[in-house]
Amino acid sequence: MNNKINNTLFTSLIVLLTIVATMKFVVAQDIQNKDTTINACLHPELNYIQFYNKSSLTKIATKWSESNAITIAHLGDSHIQSDIFPGEVRKNLQLIKGNGGRGMVFPFSIAKTYSGNDYKSFYTGSWKCARSIEYAPKLPLGASGITCQTFDSDASFTIQFKNPLPEVNKILKLFCKKSESSYDFIIKTRDKEVLVIVDNYVCPNQPYVEIELPVIGDTIVVQLTKQNAHESEFELYGMSLEAGQRDGLILHCLGIGGAQYRSILAQTLFQDQLPFLNPDFVIIDFGTNDYLYTDEIPSTMESEIKNVIKKVRFSAPNADVLLTTPQDMNRKGRNIESGEAFSDLIHKIAKEENCAF
Repeated sequence: MNNKINNTLFTSLIVLLTIVATMKFVVAQDIQNKDTTINACLHPELNYIQFYNKSSLTKIATKWSESNAITIAHLGDSHIQSDIFPGEVRKNLQLIKGNGGRGMVFPFSIAKTYSGNDYKSFYTGSWKCARSIEYAPKLPLGASGITCQTFDSDASFTIQFKNPLPEVNKILKLFCKKSESSYDFIIKTRDKEVLVIVDNYVCPNQPYVEIELPVIGDTIVVQLTKQNAHESEFELYGMSLEAGQRDGLILHCLGIGGAQYRSILAQTLFQDQLPFLNPDFVIIDFGTNDYLYTDEIPSTMESEIKNVIKKVRFSAPNADVLLTTPQDMNRKGRNIESGEAFSDLIHKIAKEENCAF
């Protein structure tokens, strides 16, 4: 690596990693100011992303230094689905790189589960859902880890944000089953409506329907409509809000509460959809639900993690990968002792697979 690239790498890493660690640092500082006992235990100065070989972060560091168009995909479980901490990371990074859009959202109320921290959802009609926490999902799952299906041509769903969306969120990419059997739908924003025809004739290799929103507000309604006799179903995998001009940073939260590493391996449409999110950086952030309940590291854990990394790299060959370890935990008043062994395993895999951690 020449000196120019070398300097770019480390300058970029200082900026990127400092911001990514911001929320964790702020929380630690806030607790420290309130409790001097905890103050002795927390070490926010250790909030660093680590690596055995700097080449594990060369792609994202180079992209960070050369472009404002950055996409991050954050895979994980409940803390990703809720978007509380990832939402702060998104906000902080967009202050530097610009707002590339909200990224992936989903009408989680259909599945009787919670939405992201900045929006809520509603629905009408009869639906069935599958999530990546199931051992044998009854519907094909994509990058979001959740799918909802309906045979009700009058069904609808609504995404309502707590605050009006920034004007940059002009493009809606709705990931759905594109076939002749799919219902069409009407997009409603404020007092404007757009009829969207769902079929596989336009961009057949593209797993989403792209719509330019007629007006930006705080609510998006998707109302299904049956335009032809052969239409009989609708299958939803998620939708992404993005800037009209591809610029700025997007952080996609792709997490389902209770998910484990094996969840990604069961998402059969993952490799079809993740390439179209085109991430520069993929954070693989599982582990809690893999050993919390048994306090044992499963014998299949190492192979599962390596297979997830393989699947991610196949789907996003231009992205660097970051692995994480869960925090110390207790369950029903008992300390979970397997965290250290899991951390050792992540270090081992990160070294062998050339990932940051």
